Parts: sequence; C-alpha cells; structure tokens
Amino acid sequence: MLDYYVWLKFYLIRFLKVLQRGYVSVNIFIYLIMRIFRKALPFFLCAVIILITPYAYSKTTKKEEFPLQTTKQKMILTLWNLDLFEGGVWSRADFLSTVATEYSKDGVLIMVVSHTLESAKKMIESGVLPDMLSFSAGADFATFYAKKLPKISFSGGEINGDCFAYPWCAGGYFLISKNENNQPIDRLFVSQNTYTNPLFAIEENKIDAKEKIKKEPLDAYTAFLSGESGDFLLGTQRDLFRLERRGVEHYAKPLEKFSDIVQYLSVFASGERYDESLKFAEFLIGEKVQKTLGKIGMVSPYFSENQVQTLKDFDFKKITTTISPFTDSSIILNIIDGAWRKNSSPEEFAKFKNVLKRL
Repeated sequence: MLDYYVWLKFYLIRFLKVLQRGYVSVNIFIYLIMRIFRKALPFFLCAVIILITPYAYSKTTKKEEFPLQTTKQKMILTLWNLDLFEGGVWSRADFLSTVATEYSKDGVLIMVVSHTLESAKKMIESGVLPDMLSFSAGADFATFYAKKLPKISFSGGEINGDCFAYPWCAGGYFLISKNENNQPIDRLFVSQNTYTNPLFAIEENKIDAKEKIKKEPLDAYTAFLSGESGDFLLGTQRDLFRLERRGVEHYAKPLEKFSDIVQYLSVFASGERYDESLKFAEFLIGEKVQKTLGKIGMVSPYFSENQVQTLKDFDFKKITTTISPFTDSSIILNIIDGAWRKNSSPEEFAKFKNVLKRL
C-alpha cells in the first residue's frame, strides 16, 4: 500500500509540473487519468465490495431463509433387512434400496437399513421399531409386531388364515455334482445355514447318501470344489453362481417339494405410515419389480419366468411346502439339531412336517 501512495504522489507532482509549463493537452490529461485509474482499480473495487456487502445481504436474505431448506419429505419410512440365508449374486438390502429409490415419490422416502438378527433384536428391545421388516425364518419376533395385510395366495406368510407377510423373493436347494452321473452318492457336503433345513429337502426328494457332512455354506462349497470328483454338494442358488463365476463345469438338479429359502416383507407401522408402507409392499411384489429379481440371482414366488440362465431349470411353483417365518426359532433349531444328531431320523422329520405350510 505504501508503494501505491509513493507512485500516486509521483504522478500528481508530474501532472502539476506539466500544468505549470502550459504544455498540458487533452490527450496528456486523459493519458494520465487512465494510468491512475488502471493502477487504482483493484483497490477501488475491493473497497466497494466491502462497503456494500452488509447492505446487499440484509436486503436479499431473510432470517427464515437461511440456511437454505431442501424440499420437505412428507414421510420417511424405515425398512430393515435381515439376511438369514445365502442369496444369489447381489445384496438383497442393496436391491431393496434400488427399489425404494424407484418408488419414492410424492414426498415419501424409504430408508433401507441392514441388520443382523442380534442388532435388530437389541434395537427392538430398546423400543425402536422399523416401519417394515424384510426377513425369513429365524426372526420370529416379527410375530408380535406384524400387521395384517390384504390376503394373497401364499400360505407361508399366513397366521390362522390371515396374511401377515408377503414373500418377495425366493431360492431353492440343488444337488450339485462334477459329472452327470449322480448315483451313488458316497459323500455329500451339505450347506447349512443357521435356520434352514436342507436335510428335509434331501428327505423329501429321496436322495440317498452314505455320508452327509454338515458345513457352513462357503465351507461346503470349498470342500466340494477341492474334493474328489465323486463328491456331491447339497447347495443353493449361490453355489451355482460361484461355480459359474469360476468356470467350473458342473451339473445341478433342482430339488422340488420343499424350500425354506424365502424372503418376506411385513409391515409394523400403524395409521398413515401403515398405508404408505403397504403401498410400497404391493409395489415390491408387483410384476415390474418381481421380473427384475434375476439381477440378484433370486426368483419370484409369483412368476415362473426366470431372468437368468443359471436358474432356468428351477421353478418355485414346484415347491409344495415351506416353513412360516413366524415359526418359533427355538423349535426350528431343535428340529435341525435333532435331525443331524439322529442321522435324519423319520421322527425328527415328522416333527418338522407339523410346522410346515403347504403352498
């Protein structure tokens, strides 16, 4: 700033001398003024901005308009997703989020949150409930909160003849081998989730194996992959996609009659929130969404057409029995444990049949 004043003083003195000598002309005068203006312009603009900013802000901004407000949502609904069995090729929670984004309109926003069974129970015990729950067998706490839904023709989600859960995607069991000859079976690796009963699928489809080896889903797949060519895998749709992705030649026979690999949607909300949740539930089981389930390697409980080549031989319509997601989880665990301990005894399967739902 000091240099600027020295410079300005120099030009003023020079200008005065020119005037005294009588040599000033219009051109010289304009030239000097332009030189001064060009040098002083940045300082002049800064001063103007500083001076007028408070005035301009007070005239253009009202207190109630700051901070800027986004468009208000009419309602924000929560949807919890529990994954209690292996799916297909993509997260079911991510799929629900995509569907929720497509559905969200008229100010209704649906927030999808993934939970484990344990975290969901803790939240509910603390008094926090979702508006909707996506779940399967094992989450029997839903029995106490699920609201009655307009009846559909799927008994798996019914209690005493009334529907309390919509099935929205499904999978099944497959007998997988490395060659076409599927008999006899010496060693069968069985993919066992906590609340699924693949042994019953084996029993219903009359599959005889000398040795059944229970393993966690990924461990069962790995054991089959690294085992002898005569080994078999009782797996799910997820295993078919794993083998396909690795380029492993295999043969798969879909098991009919029974599947407990079904994901349901229940509504917990009341009042207006119930109405809006029900609209989303009906959108989820509608044809438009159901025919995109191939994206996650799952099938529709309502439409037989499969969208992926991998599952072309699997038709959920051929499943005749399933288990209700409202079945007491301790009963399911006891039956599964008894079936393994007693080498798939008929008595244990008879107990299981008593809690099954016929489709």
